[in-house]
Amino acid sequence: MGYTTNITIKWTYPKEIDSAYESDESYGRGIYQITRRYGKYVSLLYIGIVKGENRDFYERLDEHWHWLEATKGLVKIRFGKILPKQGLTITEEMIETIEGAIIIQSEPKWNEKKINSYTIYKNLEIYNIGYRGFVNKIIKTKDQEIV
Repeated sequence: MGYTTNITIKWTYPKEIDSAYESDESYGRGIYQITRRYGKYVSLLYIGIVKGENRDFYERLDEHWHWLEATKGLVKIRFGKILPKQGLTITEEMIETIEGAIIIQSEPKWNEKKINSYTIYKNLEIYNIGYRGFVNKIIKTKDQEIV
C-alpha cells in the first residue's frame, strides 16, 4: 500500500439538526456524524461523507431528512472538515477511505454496509481534533483488518 499519509480532521461542536443546516459549517465537504440523545443515552447513528467538490454538507443532510425526521430523541450533527495540508490533494477515494476507517472504528448503528467491508484506497493516519464525539483521536488504516 506504500507510504502513510497523515490527515487531520477538525470536528465541530454538535449542533441540533435545524441549526446545523443554518450554520456556516454546513458548507464544504468532508465527514459528518449523526448522533442522538434518547433519554439519558447518546448514541452514534451514522457516519457520512460529502466527497464531491460541488456539494455541501447541508445538501447531503437533505438526503437523510426522511429518516432524521422520524428518529426519536434529540438528533445532533458534527461536521468533520479535512484540514488542508500543503501538497496534498484530497480525492474522493481518500474521503471514502477516511469514512470507512471511522465507521470500522466506531461502528455506527446505521452504517451496516461499510461496517462489513470497505476499500482502503490509501494508507492513512487520521488525527481527529475538536469535538470528535465517538471518534478516536487517531485511526490508522493499516491496523484495520477488512475481511
